[in-house]
This record gives sequence, C-alpha cells and structure tokens, in this order.
Amino acid sequence: MEVMEEKKIVRTKYYINRTKSFDCRYDNLDGNVLVALKKDKTDLDKLRVVLEDNPQGNIIISEIDSVNTLNLLVSIFTNLSFDGTVTFDLLPYVDWQKGLVKDTKIDLSNIPSYIKIKGFQRDNEQDAFAIWAHNQKDSIKERLFGHLTDLDKELFAGQEQVINDFYNQFMEVYKYDDKSITEADPRVLMIQIFRLIQSRYTLDRSLSFDLFTGNFIKIDNPKAANANDPVHIYKEGKGTSDGRVQLFTLLANNSKFNLDCTPVWGNLISKHLHEWNEFVDSNGQIFHYDLAFGIEGLPEAELMNRKERTIEGEYPSVEKIRPTLIYSYSPSIGKKEDKNKSA
Repeated sequence: MEVMEEKKIVRTKYYINRTKSFDCRYDNLDGNVLVALKKDKTDLDKLRVVLEDNPQGNIIISEIDSVNTLNLLVSIFTNLSFDGTVTFDLLPYVDWQKGLVKDTKIDLSNIPSYIKIKGFQRDNEQDAFAIWAHNQKDSIKERLFGHLTDLDKELFAGQEQVINDFYNQFMEVYKYDDKSITEADPRVLMIQIFRLIQSRYTLDRSLSFDLFTGNFIKIDNPKAANANDPVHIYKEGKGTSDGRVQLFTLLANNSKFNLDCTPVWGNLISKHLHEWNEFVDSNGQIFHYDLAFGIEGLPEAELMNRKERTIEGEYPSVEKIRPTLIYSYSPSIGKKEDKNKSA
C-alpha cells in the first residue's frame, strides 16, 4: 500500500488595500500567521487588522530591522488586547542589532503579556542582543525573561548560570570581595579572566579543520557538534578557538564584571581567517586579547604595527568609535562583512 506524503498547504494573504508595510502568510498546517515587515512602516499600526482576523492565533512577526522598529512594535501592541500569542522573531534579520550596545533602551516596561521574544542564538553565540541582555539590571532581566519563548528562556538562564558560577570561582581564586572588585582596574580584571580561561579551558585542535588557529569545526565529528558553544565549552573544559572567544565574551561582558569585551575577526598574515577579543576601556582605547596566541591586553597600535593581521569585523560597541567603518553583522555565520571601508 502506497503511503501518500502529506503536503504542507500555505495560503498567503496580502493586506495590500489596508497597509503597504507588511505581508501576512498564513500556514494552515502549523496554525501560525507569519507577518514579514517591509521597509515602509508608515501604516505599521494596521497590524491590528491581523489580530482582528485571527483573534486567538499565533502571530509571528519577523524582518524587524532595528531597535527603533522593535520599540515601535511594543508601543503599538501596548494598547491592543489579544487572546493569542504574538512572537517577535529577532533571529532571521540580524542587521536589527546594528548600533545595539549595553545602554541601548529596549522598552519592556509596557509590553503586553501575550508578547513573546525569540532572540538568542541557538548555539549560545554572544551576539549584540545577548550581550545587551546580560548587562541589564536584574529587574530588566526578569522582565525580559518573562517574555522569552521557552527555548530562549532555557538559553538565557543557562548563560546566566555560567556567568554566576564563573564569577564565584573568580572571586575565590583572586581573593576579591564585593567592595574590592568594584574598585579594581578593569584591565587587571581582563587579564585575570584571560589567564583563568587559559588555564581551565583548552583549545582542542582535533575538533577543527584548521590545526593552526583551531577554527572551522569538523561538522562530521560528533564531538565537535558543540565545539563553538561557550556554555558547552564551560562545562566540558575544551573547544575551538572561536568557541573560546565566545566564552571569553560571555564571562567578561555582563553585569557582574561590566567589561566591554567582544569578538573581533580578520585575516592573519598566513591568510587564515581568525577570531579573537577586543576590550574597550573607559577612555575609548582598544586592547586586544588572543587566547590562541597568548596575547593579553596589547594596545591596538602595537598589534597593527606588527602587521601580522587585519581587522575585518567588530561588534557595535567598537564600531561606534570607528565611524568610518560600516559593517553588516551576521551572527548566523559568526562573522561580519565590511561593506564600506574608508581609506
């Protein structure tokens, strides 16, 4: 007896006459109403039409292109009653994070209870949104947590647990107390975190194609499935070079340490693509930390004078002090592309 494969039926509604700012795709099988925003958001408040047509539906809004658009959506839904669920899917359109730094205001104060947020990378990558979340005060974290999807709650909570556990270990190893750590030199803290990671979380070159830098995991190696995941590396004690860069970011750039430590990537003189960490101090000076090559706190001028590598991509907190560089950020592949580099 031949079994017929059930086909997924998708019906598309275009709200052309009511608004030109989005289209709505209704998935009959999954029961989700998928709303993709367009660039023209002049009639964005007409999203109420979708809610009225699907009074108990699951609405998923994607293509959110900026923090301003996200805040606009919150303000629109604040005064709308709805018996279903509306999910802001922040993952497909990664450019929305452009300019997102830890003091950026994302309005969660009046967000309705039916709003859910899908925004954490599934491999625990510390993109600009994750860094923003970990640097917020507890009240904002709690508010954010209450609106995350179930999987995002698990990811966020797991990362917070790693931060707290490492912080307690750090305090014990270096004999700080609550007062002395707030008075410590941030550059000293960076070096101490760097050395603790070096001693406890090894670079496993066997998990990667590139034995020189330890980059590019072997997808066909089951042991390498989570080799770039900083939470997994923290638990297992080893991972790839890129994974340790993510771990350094997770452990340093949060509300416990409040250090502006982010990934940076470029090309080595050997033509190998490589990733390491940058730290920006309170004076806007940039220092470089490379776990793979044992570079700790090297000023940028000195690093560039060596002519051993180039910088091709950075995070928003560093981009804002380099106004001549415009990057397109793509967490899904872990790299950025320099789209307009001035001389």
